[in-house]
Order: sequence, then structure tokens, then C-alpha cells
Amino acid sequence: MNDPRGNAFVYSGGLLDEIHAKTAHGLLRYSDRFNILGVIDQKFDG
Repeated sequence: MNDPRGNAFVYSGGLLDEIHAKTAHGLLRYSDRFNILGVIDQKFDG
């Protein structure tokens, strides 16, 4: 079976601090498939 792995940026659409960003939270906390390089969220810059 193919096991693709790679780098990723997470785009959370301004919802990073909300319960509605379940996919973003899951990727940041538990992803073994992706090496998260950064988070893009317009409410949290810096």
C-alpha cells in the first residue's frame, strides 16, 4: 500500500481557537503522516 508522507501547512480560516477547527487541531496534535511546517490563521499572526 502507498504510504505518502510529506510536509504541510495548516490553514485554519480564523478558527484555530474554536472548537470548530477539528481537522486543524487533529493535524497539529496527532499527525504522523505530515510534518507540520506552520499554521496560517488570520486571527493569530506572528
